[in-house]
Amino acid sequence: MICSISGNPAEEPVLSTKSGHVYEKRLVEEYIAQHGTDPISGESLSSEDLVAIQVSALEKPLVVRESASTSIPSLLSIFQREWDALALETFELRRQLNQYKKELSLALYKQDAAVRVAASAIKQRDEYKRALEELTTKLGKGEVIEIDTPAEQTNGSQPLSEEYASQLLEAHSQLYQQHRSQKFKSPIDESSDIKFALEEDLKIWDGQKKKTTLVQAEFSSDKTKILLAYSENVIAVYDVVEKVLISRHALPKRAKFSYLKWLNENKFVYASTDGTVHIVEGESETKFHLEKKSITSILAHPLLHYLIIAQTDKLYIFDGEQKLYESDPFESKISEMALHQDGLFLGLCLESNVVQIFNIAKNSVELNVSIDSLGTVEVIDKLLFSPNGYSLVIHCSTDSGSKIGIYDLRKDVFQAVLDSPSSAVLAIDKASSYLFNDQTVFRYYKKSKKWSSEVAQIPDLAQDVIVTLDIKSLEDHYEVFAVLKDGTLKRYLLQADV
Repeated sequence: MICSISGNPAEEPVLSTKSGHVYEKRLVEEYIAQHGTDPISGESLSSEDLVAIQVSALEKPLVVRESASTSIPSLLSIFQREWDALALETFELRRQLNQYKKELSLALYKQDAAVRVAASAIKQRDEYKRALEELTTKLGKGEVIEIDTPAEQTNGSQPLSEEYASQLLEAHSQLYQQHRSQKFKSPIDESSDIKFALEEDLKIWDGQKKKTTLVQAEFSSDKTKILLAYSENVIAVYDVVEKVLISRHALPKRAKFSYLKWLNENKFVYASTDGTVHIVEGESETKFHLEKKSITSILAHPLLHYLIIAQTDKLYIFDGEQKLYESDPFESKISEMALHQDGLFLGLCLESNVVQIFNIAKNSVELNVSIDSLGTVEVIDKLLFSPNGYSLVIHCSTDSGSKIGIYDLRKDVFQAVLDSPSSAVLAIDKASSYLFNDQTVFRYYKKSKKWSSEVAQIPDLAQDVIVTLDIKSLEDHYEVFAVLKDGTLKRYLLQADV
């Protein structure tokens, strides 16, 4: 039993019924006497809320009993009390440091926002000053002064408000701590070879016409449903467990489908080329309109009810139907977009083959990714953050063929550049150990810290027929789902080849 305050084995462990953390009894009682709260959660806590944990004699750390005040054990007891006081003080300082870090982050953001507002005010002041000087000159010369009709005020082009930026920063802190505490391990030991076994092969929609193809598909997070978009402008939801279509939505003839995304297990969003966004939950459907331009990407924040929408060369953030933010136009159109798992940074690819890491709370570019290591890039067609948050995967076409670049965000370098099939279908397991690109599988070896070249092929699949791939990690193997353009769902087992 490890004490949550000192980090050392507890001689007399107790459990807090408020937070569920284990503490050394004497340390937590001293903390309660000073603060009256739980050291970790900050909730009100008393000695009656502590539950003693029974530990066998063999598991208990050796306790030295006190004797005379002049003996060595007595001195050790004095040192122990001093150490306990130091552990409590260190714990409190660590907690204060984390709190100050959060406050400093918010203060820096507020300062940046204030600087931008001040710069905008100074610019407007200078413009008004020049206009006034021109007006004074014309009046002095007796020239005719033309009165301009005020232009219609445009929406957006303003930083995200302090309230919503603060919410993003708080959510980022929460998600960061959550992901740090989660350690996903591959069910297949890296020393084992792997093999595929086809478990299921079925048609998703019997009513699909011969010439109709799937253009986009996405699995829900628990892999029990698939959101589908067909070329005949039909959006459908398929239940993987019951093997039945749950619902279908047809777009008007004048509009065409452009993008879809799950928001949670029962709620999804899809968009059309006329700039309409549809939000569907059960039988209810709401919609709102942007400019009459195609929407290229929609992302859902992992914690907040925010939608991040890319439309041509602009970014939008919506909370339901309420627009929170509209960016200034980027230098070229946004072709690809990915959201980091901590909910604060966007991976953006522009049609000019510029890849950026964009901070949505600060409305600023944090990093321009140098893609020189990939060769002469012609088109970048996919961005994907790895689930562990350490890498950005870039799929592109170059003068020497298709490539996958795995960019290490911590070291600001490409960790690997792999030869790829032409398809931009990508998927990574939660442990970030297997990278699927179309029917090809790559593997990461932690011992050597290197990605392998091709290690396996998904059987019975032609190239460029997969619409989407997804992976589910189980106790001793993976389930791999492949949705094909002809509306077929294939389910494979990926396991150790023993």
